[in-house]
Amino acid sequence: MTSIRQEIRRITQHGQGPFSCEVEVERVWPISRGFRRVAVHGPGLAQYRDIWPADAFKLMLPGSEQPLPRAYTVRSFDPERNRIEFDVAEHRGGPGMAWLERTGPGEVVGFAGMRHEFSSAAPVDRHLIVGDASALPAAAAILESLPPEVPALVCLSTAEESDKALLPERARTSVHWAIGQPREALAELVRSVAAPQGRTQAWLAAEAAVVRELRRFTLEECGVDRQDMQARAYWKAGVDSTAIDADSIVRYQKAMADGLDVTDPDVVDRMEFETAGG
Repeated sequence: MTSIRQEIRRITQHGQGPFSCEVEVERVWPISRGFRRVAVHGPGLAQYRDIWPADAFKLMLPGSEQPLPRAYTVRSFDPERNRIEFDVAEHRGGPGMAWLERTGPGEVVGFAGMRHEFSSAAPVDRHLIVGDASALPAAAAILESLPPEVPALVCLSTAEESDKALLPERARTSVHWAIGQPREALAELVRSVAAPQGRTQAWLAAEAAVVRELRRFTLEECGVDRQDMQARAYWKAGVDSTAIDADSIVRYQKAMADGLDVTDPDVVDRMEFETAGG
């Protein structure tokens, strides 16, 4: 019997490892009122061989003094064309949105990946997938990857009704939405529909404080085993990604100095939620 954390640990420690390259923007187009899709390609993406749902990477976006890393999720990958598509949520301000507004075919940016975020452990009785708009692309990729015989409960929040179209249809799936509501509504939605139901594998990603609350609820009230849960803070209210990255570097450097394996999901979970006030 395996768990999501065991599988992520295995594929991270025994997979191909991180790689970096340059990629060229091929196309940018709207796919809903709240999202745009971006396609990039480049020969360096031939290094991407260890492919899993919701793999995360960073683009090195142009900055005034140095490139600014911003994280995205692989939505699809074409190995024959060395081409990745990913979705970007529309939001005001920030280097990521500024870059999205001005970029176009032919621009070359740095690329660094991959961080593995998901693996479907077996056997489980149900999957619980929870995310806000920042996690919607990852949730869609995860839902597509699930074995068809296992039920899934999906709870998502986003700003626009049209964003619902980004989630693929799947049998044996119950989907609940919070549209255009405050970020706290996601936790309320999950509490209203989730309950203990056999062995559940949970994937949670949203704003940091919301994920902390969801993490506690999932462990304590839904009876999910810690090893069957993957929780990630995709952003933090009131703090930009550059400051979050700088804080993460300090915490990861300290963890490595203490002899910890910072690729281990248990270590990452403690750093993100327990040692950070979770």
